[in-house]
Parts: sequence; C-alpha cells; structure tokens
Amino acid sequence: MTRARPGERGQATILLIGVLVVVVVIAAALIELGAEGTRRGRLQAVADLTALAAVHASDDGAGVARRNGAAVVSIDRGGDGSVTVVVESDGRRAVASAA
Repeated sequence: MTRARPGERGQATILLIGVLVVVVVIAAALIELGAEGTRRGRLQAVADLTALAAVHASDDGAGVARRNGAAVVSIDRGGDGSVTVVVESDGRRAVASAA
C-alpha cells in the first residue's frame, strides 16, 4: 500500500462532495421537470373539462375552470355546436375543443 504524499490527504473527500453536489443538482432538475409535466397535464385536463361543460351545460364552463384553479381566457363557439376553450393558470395556457 502506498502512503499519501504530504498535501494529498483528503482529496477523495473533496471529490466525493463534488460528485454528490452534481447528483443532487441533477435530481432536483428531474424532479422539477416531472412537476412541470404534472402541472401541464392538470391544466390540459381542466381545459378539456371546461370545453365539455361549455358544450353540454347551460353555463359557459367558466365556473368549472374557476373551481379547478384556472381562468377562462376565451371561449369560441362554432356554428356546428363545437366549442374551443383557452384556460390559463400560473402563466400557462391550455386549449381544448369539444363538440
């Protein structure tokens, strides 16, 4: 076994700390990426539900969006009975159509 040269003791500790910092940063980025996908999917579900409510109910669907934490940006009604809805929450928008 070789002996450590003077001034080289503890280098493995520094290297291990550096590797752990990189792993923690990558894990945090992956967690945030997953959370963003979840938020986007939830907002799309709210848009879909709002469009269906606007087509099948007497109201315009804004109440459905509001109860689910989103605001209706626009509701466009087509001549064939279809509806296109844009909802927004936390600066993100989602579009859905229903007939």
